[in-house]
Amino acid sequence: MAFKTGLGVTNNVKGRIRIYALWFMATCFALVAPSPLLSFAWSGFPCEDVNNNGACDPGEPDITAHLLSAGSFYTSESIVIPAGVKGLITPAYVDLSLMAEKNITLNSNLIAKNASIFIFAGGTITIGDKTTLRAGGDSVMLDARGDIVLRVQASLLADQRANGRVYLFSEEGSLLLMQKSRLIAKDSADLQALQGVIAVNRGSTLNARSVSVHAAGDVTVNGSLLKVGSWLEVETWAHLLDFQQNMVQFMSYESSAYLITGGSTVNISGTVFKNLSPDDLIIQAGQVIQ
Repeated sequence: MAFKTGLGVTNNVKGRIRIYALWFMATCFALVAPSPLLSFAWSGFPCEDVNNNGACDPGEPDITAHLLSAGSFYTSESIVIPAGVKGLITPAYVDLSLMAEKNITLNSNLIAKNASIFIFAGGTITIGDKTTLRAGGDSVMLDARGDIVLRVQASLLADQRANGRVYLFSEEGSLLLMQKSRLIAKDSADLQALQGVIAVNRGSTLNARSVSVHAAGDVTVNGSLLKVGSWLEVETWAHLLDFQQNMVQFMSYESSAYLITGGSTVNISGTVFKNLSPDDLIIQAGQVIQ
């Protein structure tokens, strides 16, 4: 285990953010492009949530026809897919894209066959209890100006292709993964909160070749399983990185782990690092609690 007091061990986070921003702009253009018909068997219906209360109320627009004709939907209001909507599966190679200038609430499973899932919100994104978003293609991407919340046992999966990645990005809010959330990707799982905090609650799983967590505020990862191919980086630009009671299992003995604070404390009490040489665990903090 190595302890550092400078910031030299960190990758250029701002550089990575610029790359993601370019990717975001490119995919935004794809949202308005027509797509082949989706094959949905509906029970209930997704809606344009005009009153922004997180539910589909009588009289609010049914957006089924838009999804069936284009595979995507944009609104200046909010989007809700309530519980009980069945068979939301795109045909092969058709991305599923949702964009709302306010909030997006998803309470039914979404599956993109050999394609990606892109969710963009000017407000918040909420993935409901036991709701799964699975991309058979490259990516599951959630991008919000406000908070992103994965409720209990929510799952984001990009585990079918070698370059599969899960990406959560909040520009002004926080990222909250509630108990038993799952982020599973073949290649990378990336979490970024440019102004808020990140909290990964007990029983959650982060599983990818590389896992990176970056927040302007404090970072909490407690009681979780991290299955990492070879690279782990957890960084807060604030004062506390609370990394207690985790099982961190590396798939390769040639691996690296970086735990970094911009201020004072990293707490790794009760955390176990498997298949990682002590020399490859780099902790940068004024104080380390073990």
